[in-house]
Amino acid sequence: MGKVYLIITCSIDNKVGVKWAGRRRQEYFLGVSNVLEHARCKDIKPIIIENSKDGASYLDVFDCAKFYTKDNHFVQDIEKEIIYHKGVNEIRDIKKTLELFDIDDDDMIIKFTGRYMLFQDDFFKLVLDNLDKDVIFKEFNVVSHTAQEDDMVMGLFAMKAKYFKEFEYTNFDLGCEQELRTWFNEKVLPEAILKTNTLYLRVCIGEDHKMVDV
Repeated sequence: MGKVYLIITCSIDNKVGVKWAGRRRQEYFLGVSNVLEHARCKDIKPIIIENSKDGASYLDVFDCAKFYTKDNHFVQDIEKEIIYHKGVNEIRDIKKTLELFDIDDDDMIIKFTGRYMLFQDDFFKLVLDNLDKDVIFKEFNVVSHTAQEDDMVMGLFAMKAKYFKEFEYTNFDLGCEQELRTWFNEKVLPEAILKTNTLYLRVCIGEDHKMVDV
């Protein structure tokens, strides 16, 4: 079996971060410290990635590997009339991290959104007990609060590194969650996909900071 990495994605100064800097700082401190505590004493290597700073931030207080990607671009293609969602930046950050840390294709990546709050370590235990799987996730739409076969919770899920390396967003008529879910449904054998009913995760949605427990 390969190694297991916990990639904690952060974006301090995105368009919302500038507006809600103090609140987001608090959310990051709570979310990152909490998830690192749950990962402690497990065979999981945590890496914080941040895409809006040049190499120093308040995240430096955390005792784990860090990577400042400087890749926070709200890109739009005027000719195609496309505005790229934040998932484009995030997947680009993850790909750069996999390359920088020389992460193997069969290593398992647990992706965690740094501002969210994880209440229990059950998902980590589930991943470590099922390293023969390629994708582990919860089937759920955090906006509608319903389980949907074409959707997923992206704040916490696990997927083999080779799929992160291969995946690209191309359909901007779909949300980032829906496109990734549709993509791995087509790429990954059904028996290599594991769904979980509970993540014990609190998700913070959008600019209004609405909280949803999943």
